[in-house]
Amino acid sequence: MGKFKELEIEFYEDHRELELGSDKFFFVFSLWLKCYFSQISETISELSGFFDDIFPDLKGNECIWCMASAPDGISYNFSYNDRTEALKGLATLSNEDINLYFSPAIFTGWRTDKNASSINAIYIDIDDVDGRDFSEMSREDIKSWLCETYRIDESVLPDWVVASGHGLHLYWIVDEIDLKTYEGTELRRKYTDYLITWFKADVSCRNKSRILRFPTSRNVKNLADIKVTRLFRFSKPENKSIKRLDFFRCSDNDIEAYTSENIKRRAEKRKATMIKNGTWKERTEKHLQTKEGAEKQGVIQEKEKPKQKRVKPKIYSLAESEGHDPDEQKGNIPKQGTGAEEESQNNRIIKREIDTSPLPPKSRYLRIIRDLENYSARRHTVPKGHRSIFCHILAVYCKKARFSINKAERIMYKCIDKGFRNEADTVLKNIYASKTEYTYTNERIAELLDFKPYDLEHSYACYTAEQRKEARKKTNGRYDQKRYSEKRGDKKRIKQFRKDFIIRHTDMTAKELAKALTCSERTVRYIKADIKKEEEATTLFKLLDNDILC
Repeated sequence: MGKFKELEIEFYEDHRELELGSDKFFFVFSLWLKCYFSQISETISELSGFFDDIFPDLKGNECIWCMASAPDGISYNFSYNDRTEALKGLATLSNEDINLYFSPAIFTGWRTDKNASSINAIYIDIDDVDGRDFSEMSREDIKSWLCETYRIDESVLPDWVVASGHGLHLYWIVDEIDLKTYEGTELRRKYTDYLITWFKADVSCRNKSRILRFPTSRNVKNLADIKVTRLFRFSKPENKSIKRLDFFRCSDNDIEAYTSENIKRRAEKRKATMIKNGTWKERTEKHLQTKEGAEKQGVIQEKEKPKQKRVKPKIYSLAESEGHDPDEQKGNIPKQGTGAEEESQNNRIIKREIDTSPLPPKSRYLRIIRDLENYSARRHTVPKGHRSIFCHILAVYCKKARFSINKAERIMYKCIDKGFRNEADTVLKNIYASKTEYTYTNERIAELLDFKPYDLEHSYACYTAEQRKEARKKTNGRYDQKRYSEKRGDKKRIKQFRKDFIIRHTDMTAKELAKALTCSERTVRYIKADIKKEEEATTLFKLLDNDILC
């Protein structure tokens, strides 16, 4: 086997989440190979000071999260548990034609706000300054521009500045902030809001898991105009107290006004980008064409066929199905066996049995799919207003469970009306063709589909904190029972082995037996006492048998 094949197998063993042979697999594998064969370069010495300030130390299971994105849209999130490896790997990847990002926060799990552990800097992102290309400006030019534009003194300038092209990332190094506590989170948010409002920066920096372009990496959003991200050190702070940022203090009204304005401007910018790329126009035209086509079709049908009176199927509440007055409690779970056959052929409700067959204990995706199927079966169909999001969630988890598109289509067709199958097909094909990894939390699924107490009570997955707590208790109970059972079995085997050994070696002393069996002399005496009792009981039974026979 060649060296390259061995490396490919080693990589695949550590990255099972990637589909073998896919574009994403080869993209991540190529980056892994570059880091594997890389040597420490001069770039690391330039970044070491920045790394020492942002990530002074990693403790326990803390890690640094990064993301690499190719120009064709393929992206991959990865983490480092070692500062040296992180510095070496990121310095190597910064020379490649990829968009490389990192998060200044330190995490104890996946890159989410909830898992952010600590941070050693307050940072902001000044994005898209019209008429300025910071990639061509010197350190002194950037410093002068900041002082003049934002009316600040050099004493409160940031410690590090990253010029990413048409924007700047500003970093103020502070004493470590514990993000696992409410006080630490609020402290970071307060001073981040001050800086965002003062510098008119991007409000998304309020997120603890925010990622920024990595210093010295390449900006390849436009392959015709690739820019290298530059790093400047403005000062080496002797005082890291966060109180020095009180200079930028703003009122709550100013913060709220700018935040609302920035969010609105970002939405307009996104719309302009979609219009420029043709996405917005395509969506609008498609919507209008669908609407006009439906209206024309409706007119033709009205001319060709006489108008028929449709009988809306009666929807029974859970209370009515149990014999209560439906006026007292209203729901949308129909009673089993209702006469809904009077609806039109296209939207006829198909009655199905609730699936109660057992599932493997560790199968979250299968359990969510089962709950979605039963959600539809209880109502005989998916209620209007929930059909689109239901199809999206079901398609996402069928893909995660590695179902074929044909199998996912069969499951979806069982759950929805015939009249909605065209829309469901579109959703399903888009999900399976997309490179985006969609996901939903269990709580979000229950919220979007408006799960009722009956759905939660008979669910297979856990959708509430109480359900998770109960499931964890059962899992721990099963694990403890298995562990204790194995431990008891081991003790019995060891005790039997020691007993057999002592019976075979009656000439050895208690001290010699304890040494040979790696136990205490007291244990040996206990085992000898048990052997003696068994022998006495055996002798007694023999005497009793002889008396009975006589």
